[in-house]
Amino acid sequence: MPYPGNVGTGTVKGQFVAAPDGDPYTPEVKFTPSVSRLLDASSVPPTTILLTPQTITANADGSFELDLIANDDTDLNPVGWTYRVNVSASAGYKPYVIAGINVPQGVITDLTLATPVGSSGGVLITK
Repeated sequence: MPYPGNVGTGTVKGQFVAAPDGDPYTPEVKFTPSVSRLLDASSVPPTTILLTPQTITANADGSFELDLIANDDTDLNPVGWTYRVNVSASAGYKPYVIAGINVPQGVITDLTLATPVGSSGGVLITK
């Protein structure tokens, strides 16, 4: 069953390649909303939307694209919540998490631009 017609969505996309050869990497990417439900009081009848994690596996070329409920849709309550993103590990690669991404209504969000980068321990320069 589809969402009520007034529910806005945004799109999240990305692409993965593996080092050192640049071959496509096809992990599962899981989006978990920070809230468990949304109230759509403007639909007839008013509706509670129960949210569950959404998972997608990257295509053979390492790309993916997924539509998700927008977290800024003012027809829904609450607004301003976020998605936690878990990228699975396989073939010796480490999993990682991106906490708190926004998925604005009608916007394509490129996950590549939100990829976390671990901090460096630094390099001691002795001259």
